[in-house]
Amino acid sequence: MEWNFESIETPELIRVLCSGIFTSADFAAVFDELLLLPSWHLRIPLLFDYREVEVTGTSPMELMAASNNFIGHNANLAYTRISILFGSQESYETGLRFAAITRQGTEAFVKMFCEEEQAINWVVPQSQRPIDYASGPSRLNRPHAIFGK
Repeated sequence: MEWNFESIETPELIRVLCSGIFTSADFAAVFDELLLLPSWHLRIPLLFDYREVEVTGTSPMELMAASNNFIGHNANLAYTRISILFGSQESYETGLRFAAITRQGTEAFVKMFCEEEQAINWVVPQSQRPIDYASGPSRLNRPHAIFGK
């Protein structure tokens, strides 16, 4: 799996764009790298864009390994809002299996989505977005392609 990070200032958020085939080793590497970003700080909202990631063939063992890694980062992720965006219903269902495995061991707030606008609105609610009249609407408020279930 390949990934890159996009730090967004308004609203404050880190977007992680991923592509390729999901592995628990890559999943762990993403989090290790994320925590070293200059823009990283506790409770910064995170949006993982997995629309270009193949997750449907992920084995239960790989999901468990990814979950264990995620839980291992609980001290850094506690009370953080994390949206995970998928490109298909099958991928979304794999994400739900990951969430079910992870839910009891984390204090992060994690939610799965198939629609980008919903993922953004949940991870950074409109009420928490600053209004910048000088620059106009945030680029996150522009219409987005919608990937239905």
